[in-house]
Amino acid sequence: MSVENKQIPDPKQLPYLLNLLDDESAAVRTEIVRHLVSFGPQLKSELAKLPQDMVQSRVMPLEKIMLELDREALVQKWPTWQNATLDLEKLEVALSFLADFQSGLRLQYQTREIGPLLDQLAAEYLAYAKTNDPLELAKFLFEVKGFNGAKTDYYNPQSSNMLYVLHEKKGLPISLSCLYMLVGARAGFVIDGYNTPGHFMAKVDLNGKVFVVDGFNNGKVVEEQDALKNTEPPGVSPAPVSARDIIRRVLNNLINAYQAQGESGHQQLMIDLYRMIQED
Repeated sequence: MSVENKQIPDPKQLPYLLNLLDDESAAVRTEIVRHLVSFGPQLKSELAKLPQDMVQSRVMPLEKIMLELDREALVQKWPTWQNATLDLEKLEVALSFLADFQSGLRLQYQTREIGPLLDQLAAEYLAYAKTNDPLELAKFLFEVKGFNGAKTDYYNPQSSNMLYVLHEKKGLPISLSCLYMLVGARAGFVIDGYNTPGHFMAKVDLNGKVFVVDGFNNGKVVEEQDALKNTEPPGVSPAPVSARDIIRRVLNNLINAYQAQGESGHQQLMIDLYRMIQED
């Protein structure tokens, strides 16, 4: 869906445009869609300023318009996450891009950016902390705050959406490990991914001893020597994992989830994003 009209409509006209989306005349509806499309990526932010009942009452026709705009915006900005300096910055930017696309118009969250929510969790932890070590943070996130694995809807694509994870407090193993890593960085901790073939976890080095934290299972903590009993081959520590490795795995999860849901368009988009990393 290309936008040929370069003149951005007046946002004050949006309520009137929305009211005409279900006009009896097909010609009127077509013209209204053309006007809405001309907002480009600005449309989502302008819709967010309107009363949500107004937007939700037109969610189906709006989703059709927004989907193509969001696809174009995601593909265009996708390579830029790799320009960040620090690896965790790359991870957070890429997860933010995916969350923005996945959240669409149906997820009615007051805060629709993951950064402020991660900041808030870090601030709450620092106020709660008694010993201030990464294992205490694990207890805070996975016991006190109640983040846990999405065990009843594992193949829901939203379980890979960090915005959804932060609001609903459930997600895939890799999503919860990323949450732990990103909040931990804000609290001054070094927390790494622990990338085993069947299950993604996180690891911390505390006074020379390595612990593995399983966010999907209530933040269960084991010493690495015990975790290594379940690796393949047994006893071999997983190789260090980068932001690119993590994002590739997140995209693989989304490819499989969208396939299971029969959403071939979304599945192909995730494949395209994966290939863009490979080509780079």
